[in-house]
Amino acid sequence: LRYWLQQFSLALSVAVLALLGLITAAGLITGTLRFSVWWSLIGAVFVAERVAAGWRTGSPVGRTLSALILPELGYDLILQFSFVRAVLHSARGIHADWHHVTTPMKETV
Repeated sequence: LRYWLQQFSLALSVAVLALLGLITAAGLITGTLRFSVWWSLIGAVFVAERVAAGWRTGSPVGRTLSALILPELGYDLILQFSFVRAVLHSARGIHADWHHVTTPMKETV
């Protein structure tokens, strides 16, 4: 059950991020995308939570990186692309292979 909940959550996150992209693009195209104090405050709460969680690292780099949303969004996009690709391969019946290259061991003297 846990596996299927994880797969459902990934599928839902793919759909939500795609919807966010479509709505943002539509707002940019139609000129209706506007700054909102309300949504900016909600975003600030998420950034504050991330900084609080990253503060425990004790590293200035970790603290700064935790405040940035874009690196995590980039990672999420890669994860979601991989998920969609795996779903498409599964639907098409394409077998997944590991292409592990083995090299002969050198003798040590």
